[in-house]
Amino acid sequence: MRRSLPPVLFTAIACLTFLVNASATTYYIAANGSDNNSGTSQSAPWAHLPGMRTWSGSHTPSAGDTFILRGCDVWGNANFPINWSGSGTSGSPITVTVDKTWFNTASCSQWNRPVFDAGNAAISGPWVTFNGNFVEFHWIEFRNYFWNNASPQIFLIGGGFDNITIDNAYVHHWTHGSSAVDTDNMLFKPNGSPAGRNSTLSNSVIDNTDGDGATCTTMIGGTTCSGGGVSVGFILNNVFRGMPTMAKGGVGSNGMQQIVGNYFCCAGEDIWSSQANHPNYIESIVGGGTLIIANNYMEINGIGEAMQVGNSNETDIIFNNVINVTGGSTCGNGGCNGPQVPQSGSSNWNYLFFNNTVANWVGCVILGGHGTSVVNYTFSNNHCINSGGTTEGGGLSPSGTVNRQNNLGMTMSAASSQGYTASENYAFAPPSGCTSSTCSTVGAGASIGSMFPAGFSTNDTQYGCSEKSVNGVVQSFCPARTTSARSGSWSIGAYEVSSGSSPSAPAPPTGLSATVN
Repeated sequence: MRRSLPPVLFTAIACLTFLVNASATTYYIAANGSDNNSGTSQSAPWAHLPGMRTWSGSHTPSAGDTFILRGCDVWGNANFPINWSGSGTSGSPITVTVDKTWFNTASCSQWNRPVFDAGNAAISGPWVTFNGNFVEFHWIEFRNYFWNNASPQIFLIGGGFDNITIDNAYVHHWTHGSSAVDTDNMLFKPNGSPAGRNSTLSNSVIDNTDGDGATCTTMIGGTTCSGGGVSVGFILNNVFRGMPTMAKGGVGSNGMQQIVGNYFCCAGEDIWSSQANHPNYIESIVGGGTLIIANNYMEINGIGEAMQVGNSNETDIIFNNVINVTGGSTCGNGGCNGPQVPQSGSSNWNYLFFNNTVANWVGCVILGGHGTSVVNYTFSNNHCINSGGTTEGGGLSPSGTVNRQNNLGMTMSAASSQGYTASENYAFAPPSGCTSSTCSTVGAGASIGSMFPAGFSTNDTQYGCSEKSVNGVVQSFCPARTTSARSGSWSIGAYEVSSGSSPSAPAPPTGLSATVN
């Protein structure tokens, strides 16, 4: 039966629909525009993004608004800081992004990111402070940040706010002055709890090897590395290079953090005022929640540790990672280390470490280096490639469930003889044509699908990203690999293969013009 709406109700719905659509507006911003323009077309753009120090318009961003920055335009130091106000909603966020068909033809022959350039001069306060919820920044280059104080931040989430997304950013060349003090919460920091629990850094390149992180790996003799650190809930498919502690774990009681699909490289000692600190590529600092670390590639080529996790009341679920310790002679003064757990003074800690590949270190994990209290402990299906072929170091005496099974220790020479090398498309993957009779990891694992956290498939199709320049645009390139699902006979290590198969080579990105690493 067809039913008609009462006229009053129909009118109310029509008016509400009109108001919602009317409030969601697209605005255009170009460096040579005017804040007195309407901003609603490319021919009448604003000159500044609302919140910039130089913004002279009157618009307050509201749910559904989209702000398009013209490609190749540069906004200099005088425009900063950005104090953002205005919130979106879960279904209607505020978006600052680009249109790849719109760029400054006087500056570029083809599209590239809009640029926020701090000009190697100090900014008063954080570069961008988000005092709002459900705000997204896409495809912006941030460069030449400088600080000379105790509390630098590039992105700061104001107290009580959350659901901020930084996506496809290129952040590089930052430096510090002689009065700077050490910080590893510089890059993307929530200010207070629960700020940041639902915020995301994704698909971005964070690379300070062109700034004062260029010599991070040669830490002996007073080399300084500018602080890093991302403390938000979702750290996904990024490239991190040339900074000390890169991903800060822990979002507090009952929270969950995911550090998935990232590439980590080139950290090192960070030294201020003769105080040497030992950076960790991934470090959990809060406890009380669940930390998932999966599908990352970590190249440990400078002093520091792959990960330092294990706080009180914390559950760490770590799987499908490849950790390659390559530092060699640069590893003096404390060494280049793989995972060392737990944190000092931890209690009621749960640790699941399975289907990881760790190469060139003393084992897959060192236990009890800073503390010894663990309740439930899983160490399964790990591929440990090192000179001694060992799997674990140190010692823990868990008070709860212990699950040690199907781990494989191989010497470097034995691994090389079977084709597990760092020079493959996927480092230390079983080579093409592997079978259970020729490659010791194939089919030798335990079936532990129940250990995968909710939302994660046992299909082995992800791998840590890498930094590429595609059509002149630096970006995080994240190849997918096609292999068998983890079912039936599981393999040991970060790769699942069935008899006669191996991870397929990644398809190259189109328009590839240069490989940065």
